[in-house]
Amino acid sequence: MPCSYTIDRERELVCVFAEGVFTDEEIVAVSRQVAVDPQYNCEYRFFCDFRAVAENLTTAKSMSLVPRILKHAPRARCVILFRWTWVNFGMFRMYSAYCAVYGFSVPRCFHDHEKALAFLNDGAAPEKALH
Repeated sequence: MPCSYTIDRERELVCVFAEGVFTDEEIVAVSRQVAVDPQYNCEYRFFCDFRAVAENLTTAKSMSLVPRILKHAPRARCVILFRWTWVNFGMFRMYSAYCAVYGFSVPRCFHDHEKALAFLNDGAAPEKALH
């Protein structure tokens, strides 16, 4: 499966990783797994590393469904790190718009790993920082 996740309760952090061909079924499945995980907290920081995605086949269907599954708290810091393509950027913008419409945290997108981590770690205690 090209999607996986980890939850670190001590760092209050969820990390989602994807690689290869990225589809609606995969992003919805991993989102549902995260949402029902007893360690999940919608106020945790959320880091998606999608740099290894070779082809993005997600559609508006999953982009509107995933925010309603994860229900990020409005103040949660969410980052999506991806390789630049127009398709990836378009899907990110659509996902962000749905997050805003539903009243959830609107993620920030990055193409630079260090900048993504700096944003994600801003305001977090040093022991909770992701490196």
